Amino acid sequence: MKTAKSISKTLGVISVIALTVGLLLAQSTTPVIHAADMKTPQPTVFQLESLQGEPAPEAGFESIAGHLVIAYHYAGAGVWHVYWPEFRIDTIQILELGKVYLLYVDSDCVLQYGGQTYELNGPDWNFIYWYSVVEPKPVIEALLVTKDRYGHCCLKESAWGYKVGRGHMYDIECVVAGSGTGLFYEWSCTDGALSGQGSLVTWTAPDKNSQVTIMVVVRNAAGDMAYKTIRLDVVLCTPHEFPCTS
Repeated sequence: MKTAKSISKTLGVISVIALTVGLLLAQSTTPVIHAADMKTPQPTVFQLESLQGEPAPEAGFESIAGHLVIAYHYAGAGVWHVYWPEFRIDTIQILELGKVYLLYVDSDCVLQYGGQTYELNGPDWNFIYWYSVVEPKPVIEALLVTKDRYGHCCLKESAWGYKVGRGHMYDIECVVAGSGTGLFYEWSCTDGALSGQGSLVTWTAPDKNSQVTIMVVVRNAAGDMAYKTIRLDVVLCTPHEFPCTS
């Protein structure tokens, strides 16, 4: 991933070249773009999930199809690649990671792709730095069982997990290191009932003595996976087992 210094340098070069683009556009047949309209675009960073890859412009800019007039990418050595949907011109072909694109939109709009959004100003030019966010592999630190929301005290930690009361409800939280975004959670249990989704679910213990295993599988956008299990011993909620009930 480029450093802030290298990004700034790249955008500085693009800013100088943008004036040349404006002069070329002034000679084109597109009535909404003129050299006088060229303002200094504000550098922006548009983040993508790592799995989204490098789409064609038509797919990458689909969310602003009704507003996008033209998009440019400077390839170096005096060569400009262009995506001009009105005239079905596409020499960009692929929106490459780490590249800067100059977009002209005819009004304010929101670019959406790969779970990310960015507001574009229009009618105006906008710089988009297209790069991927590489999510770290998920690491599950703990599975926490709590009872606070349910008004009972039938919960006790043990060497192998927890001892819980028959028929009672509990919250189970999956704690992931760094609390990364874009995580997907898949819960399962060998007995009882699970409800909810995400990192925090509710589990209702069966109304019988048993040993229950609860498992969660966590995946990120890149498909990396981690899992963890916890054992729950289900017993009758008596003062002998849970003194707080006396």
